[in-house]
Amino acid sequence: MPAFEYRQAEEIRATFARHQIRYLFLGKSGAILLGFPDTTQDADIFIIAAGADGHIVHIRHCG
Repeated sequence: MPAFEYRQAEEIRATFARHQIRYLFLGKSGAILLGFPDTTQDADIFIIAAGADGHIVHIRHCG
């Protein structure tokens, strides 16, 4: 699995924005967005619950 990249964060952000999903990047994925080059192979994302059933469909769109 390739390392998490800024471009991927932009894609996730765009998809969540399109579906009005509030979220927060955590861990190393958050560090990447702040400019730190050290990465891991995963992305930790906290989705703020508000009608979570609808969010499941939209999250599947992200792959």
